[in-house]
Amino acid sequence: MNLGHYIKAARRKLFPQKQFVIYDNSVLPAKHLRFNGPMFADDAFYLRTSESEARRLIDRFRCDKTSRLLEIGCGQGRLATGLLRLIGPVNYTGLDVHLPSVNWCRRYIEKTQPSYHFEHLNIGSERYNKGGVKIDHNFKFPVKDQSVDVIYIWGVFTNLEGEIMKVYLNDLKRMLLPGGKIFFTAFAEEDVPNISVNPEGYLFKEYTGPLQVVRYEKSYLFSLIAQAGLVVDDFIYGKEFDGQSEFYLS
Repeated sequence: MNLGHYIKAARRKLFPQKQFVIYDNSVLPAKHLRFNGPMFADDAFYLRTSESEARRLIDRFRCDKTSRLLEIGCGQGRLATGLLRLIGPVNYTGLDVHLPSVNWCRRYIEKTQPSYHFEHLNIGSERYNKGGVKIDHNFKFPVKDQSVDVIYIWGVFTNLEGEIMKVYLNDLKRMLLPGGKIFFTAFAEEDVPNISVNPEGYLFKEYTGPLQVVRYEKSYLFSLIAQAGLVVDDFIYGKEFDGQSEFYLS
């Protein structure tokens, strides 16, 4: 290690990067921690999307203070931040394979908002948790049977190995209360291979890492949903960030 590296290491130790920012009375993750592209580095945009995701659950699923919500892939709590602003305390559980994100949520959200609970899933992910445990078809989320009204999964199936995605999908119905609903996003197109990982010429000229884009053939994905005992109530093509499509299930 040369002198320059020693100086940088010493500077990081003496002056560690701040892990949060305060914007419009909300605690947000510091810009260098945020996922999903450069536009999310803008505080106003980040907070606006937080509220729009919370609004989606209020408008689509009538979520309120009595609702029991499960988020798979909670990241640094973008949805939770929006829920706090629009609803306040709510029975919310967030799960994620990325331990630093879960730790951030525990420190900056759960510590002051105990109705919001965050839990690490030590599941192997080539993109977010390479040292995690490999799961099989017997996997179940650490959530009780028939215990949640709404399951929210934004931008998870877009970065998840196809076989793990099917395992996840097959456990969703078990956790839902009667009348429960599911929202998730995915890249779904017609007349393409059933599953494509970082498909050439699709969305980006170059991919910056493994599993940046996992794309599904639309009818194939619909068949997986049906096999999991779920029904597609609504499908909205390509309206989400980077061209993801919206799936509303029951």
